[in-house]
Amino acid sequence: MLYPTHIAVYLTGKLSGWTAPKDVILYVARPTDRCGGTNAIVEYIGPGTRTISATGKATITNMGAELGATTSMFPYDERMAKYLRATGPKATWCR
Repeated sequence: MLYPTHIAVYLTGKLSGWTAPKDVILYVARPTDRCGGTNAIVEYIGPGTRTISATGKATITNMGAELGATTSMFPYDERMAKYLRATGPKATWCR
């Protein structure tokens, strides 16, 4: 049975200066090339994940397709909750 591999990307620190969330995924993509993430789940973990905005996380996960990843994910945090409260439907899970 085929199942996806797991790639954990441990983020520390925070983005600064002219650095953008897109730079994170471009940095991750360099050593993996376009096929290195094929059939893989890319999970971003570590204290640095809390410093990236919800839309920045969306940019990174959407560009995970450039790696060939099955999916990419971040842990749920207060930045995501704030974004969902401000833009999403009024659901009980995002209050």
